[in-house]
Amino acid sequence: MFYPRFFDQPGSITSAVGVTGLVAVYAAGTLIVFRAAGQAGCPVLRMAGLVGMGLGLIEVANISLETFTDIPGRAGMAATAPLILGPFIGWGLVAVWTARRTAGWRLGVLAAAWTAMVTMTIGVTYGLALALVARPRMETILAGDPDFVRSGWLDLRAFVLANTFDNALTHLLGGLIVATLVGLLGSLIGQVGSQRA
Repeated sequence: MFYPRFFDQPGSITSAVGVTGLVAVYAAGTLIVFRAAGQAGCPVLRMAGLVGMGLGLIEVANISLETFTDIPGRAGMAATAPLILGPFIGWGLVAVWTARRTAGWRLGVLAAAWTAMVTMTIGVTYGLALALVARPRMETILAGDPDFVRSGWLDLRAFVLANTFDNALTHLLGGLIVATLVGLLGSLIGQVGSQRA
């Protein structure tokens, strides 16, 4: 960000445009989610937003652990796996709770999606900030990365930005996809539970 030589690298514009486009989708998605939920769903979405903020802090912890520690192999996976899976479980639980409370699976899916949007926005914002404030650390991590070697890019600083944009795109898009799936599953579980109660 604010590094003009970034745009001299092949494919850099596509990288930046992809993230910008998805941020626009998130902005439009916010309007869609709240309109679809209606007035009755707003308290549920407020709660889902608060959960999303908490899960966003878990994303921050995960990104920090991956960036600032050098835990090797299986130990690193054991340390980060709960932080990666935690938000997924949280999104599903929001859907279960919403479907039980409202007896509506659609609102459960919307609540899970909204929770994920808040979570990923916090995580992606933190990741983008790291590209600015922890650039030397990011360059150290990515200097030997096979993707850097394959990219044909010669500017490591520009590659750090591209990698950050790629991660942002993956997290924003992946978050919505996973939240929709776990939201649907959680909503169906919640509906079954509310019918039995």
